[in-house]
Amino acid sequence: MNLTVITSPDFLPEEQHVISKMLHEGAHYVHVRKPGASRDQLMGFLESFSAYELSKIILSGEREEFSDLPLGGFHTQRKLPLQKNSFLSSSAHSLQEVNEKTDWAQHIYISPIFPSISKPGYENQNLIKELESCDEIPESLVALGGIHKGNWWQVEKLGFKKVAVLGAIWNSHNPMHAFRKFVPLLKD
Repeated sequence: MNLTVITSPDFLPEEQHVISKMLHEGAHYVHVRKPGASRDQLMGFLESFSAYELSKIILSGEREEFSDLPLGGFHTQRKLPLQKNSFLSSSAHSLQEVNEKTDWAQHIYISPIFPSISKPGYENQNLIKELESCDEIPESLVALGGIHKGNWWQVEKLGFKKVAVLGAIWNSHNPMHAFRKFVPLLKD
């Protein structure tokens, strides 16, 4: 199973250090989502990472000013020109939306699988039924929304090969400890 950790929308103390440790301890990608951040704030945040770590970072938004950094990918809602060795990710809330993006997005977050931990009240009761009706979950699909150690098995049963978490990590008192609970679940 491939695990992407999505950052808190706010900058947190020691966050870069924690992200670095996550990338070296089993996270496949870290999706940096800082909607209120300025260009300078984001650049300062990203400059602390090694080239290896940057290659495992997905940056939210259409941020052409970051195209010189060796980032792993960019998260957007439309097709963009790709830089060398990077990919595009996007998000969807139904299989119909997924089908509209599969020709250009290599990773598509589909959410919310379960009621969201980071956004209380955010849920989609029909999505599980829709996914259960699939013969096979596309390789590009990334399960997101309300995923924690206790319901991980349900995501595996649906056939996902990729999972993203936010609330289960960053809403805890110790994000690194919360992350480490997922590591044993990351079977090859």
